Amino acid sequence: MAYCIPSKPAMSKKAETRFPQPSANRNVINMEPLLRSLACLTLLISSISPASAILVSQDDPTHGPDSITRDTDTGLDWLDLTLTTDRSYNDVMSNFTIGGDFAGFRFATGPELSTLFYTSAGITPGFQTPREPAAENLQDLIGITIAQFGRERTIGFFDTTGLVRADLNWSEIHVSIGSGSNSWSRADVGNAAEPNLNSASPNIGSYLVRAAVPEPTSFLFFSFLTIGIIGVKRIRPRQCPRDLDGGYSMPD
Repeated sequence: MAYCIPSKPAMSKKAETRFPQPSANRNVINMEPLLRSLACLTLLISSISPASAILVSQDDPTHGPDSITRDTDTGLDWLDLTLTTDRSYNDVMSNFTIGGDFAGFRFATGPELSTLFYTSAGITPGFQTPREPAAENLQDLIGITIAQFGRERTIGFFDTTGLVRADLNWSEIHVSIGSGSNSWSRADVGNAAEPNLNSASPNIGSYLVRAAVPEPTSFLFFSFLTIGIIGVKRIRPRQCPRDLDGGYSMPD
């Protein structure tokens, strides 16, 4: 007797929502908006930063407005000489430590002064007549320590070894005010005998330098750059798990 074997009922599949397999470009992040924003930020910073200047007057929270002359070529900050007049070499030296009047500074060396005078400021070495505008411009920045008899002088101590005394000397910018051949200028490095370490004069200051402090705009640029890179990493797309057919599925 023949029997009819009923067919096995089909197993129901769990309902699921299927998505087509994404294309290869699905995982590519569009960097154009971010790069465009960074380019605009770079242009903005360059427009407000004195990158084209060599010597720039800067404010200082301790020493006051326009008390620093920044050499953007050498990366040195020069303190106005008028802030160190009537103070001896030893007095200034004792104030380089933390809490001192000139903390963070040191005496400039002879080569640093030569670079400031003849390269950054563009002064011609030796006696010049008529007077050079470059010498007057540097005096306007770092100060005049004595003005008398129609002459303006910027005189200051420097030290060839920085924090350790050796070959202490003084340097000066000397401008004679007049017209035509009656005016002259001279910028000398080490034109006088070694002075007394404890001598002080209201007409003599000190050439002090420190490494330039980065401008706020530089911190701003790199902060935005870092935020942008972190943002790119965080917006990387999450992938759904693949099913056995190679597609992407999301269970109910």
